[in-house]
Amino acid sequence: RRAAASLAHAYQPLARELFSAAFVCCWKDLCEPYRVNLVHALETAFVADVSPEILQTLLNLAEFMEHDEDGGLPIDIPILADLALKCRAYAKALHYKEREHSMGGSSSCVEALISVNRKLDLPEAALGVLKSATMRLDEDKRYEDGRTG
Repeated sequence: RRAAASLAHAYQPLARELFSAAFVCCWKDLCEPYRVNLVHALETAFVADVSPEILQTLLNLAEFMEHDEDGGLPIDIPILADLALKCRAYAKALHYKEREHSMGGSSSCVEALISVNRKLDLPEAALGVLKSATMRLDEDKRYEDGRTG
């Protein structure tokens, strides 16, 4: 570890590349109260006035952690989706907004999905989201009409 730390300190691009892997190593050694505190600190950083590069690094970390066998960081998906939008990382925003939507996201989630698909120049996908939302609303309306009628 020390050799890697010395090399990473001397060569900053390597430090950036190793950040997520190093974070996972440290994360696994933390007890639950420290993990909770660290997640709270990360969530505070997400809404703080920090550089876009730092926010992008934290967003990359969250994505990297999703691949861990113990699961990702315990951060709500809508928070990660908003962070991705803030960073203009539209492919990541799409990933998180789709997850949010599959968990029963609100109408604002549908609007964000359409917007992100348009920003990624995916008009067919945006139209598909709109049609799906319309179908869901029609089903809900028929269900409500059936209950009251």
